[in-house]
Amino acid sequence: MMTFFLACAIGASVSTSASIIPHHSCQAGAAVIAVEDNPIKRGEEIGNSQRVLLDSILANPEAYAGKTVIIEGNIDAVCPKKGCWMEITSGKGKKKGEKAGKGIRVTFKDYGFFVPTTSKGMRVKAEGEVLVNTLSKEDVEHYLAEGATIEARPDGTALEVTFVAKGVELRKK
Repeated sequence: MMTFFLACAIGASVSTSASIIPHHSCQAGAAVIAVEDNPIKRGEEIGNSQRVLLDSILANPEAYAGKTVIIEGNIDAVCPKKGCWMEITSGKGKKKGEKAGKGIRVTFKDYGFFVPTTSKGMRVKAEGEVLVNTLSKEDVEHYLAEGATIEARPDGTALEVTFVAKGVELRKK
């Protein structure tokens, strides 16, 4: 058991090449350092799907619902427990000290990988599917308790545009 944790610690800190680590190979959300030339990679390699501006998806989510696309943005929030979700924004119009506008919640296909819990503030490129759904009041409360930004309706539910990533690349800004 001790050997497993030591191997994870060494693997997470020694590698200078891009890391592709499934969530089950080390502790969830293990810290890994990304540099511009060597991003942290999780899930599948980014393919050649259509690149779409995040702001375009947020302005007209129904036009992209169910489609596989590539998006890019800034990570503004990450699940603090496992790294099993993140919120990303385009970062446009952000003033120092302010949260960057409306974003999109990103989860990971089949719960198959996570991102480091220290990913907040990084740039991300992700390939996956755009989904549009209604969150229950309970889900809204749960996500808000974890630090997510959601605009709840008067009944406590919320319309949510989400993104299920099959692969991500994280880079330092």
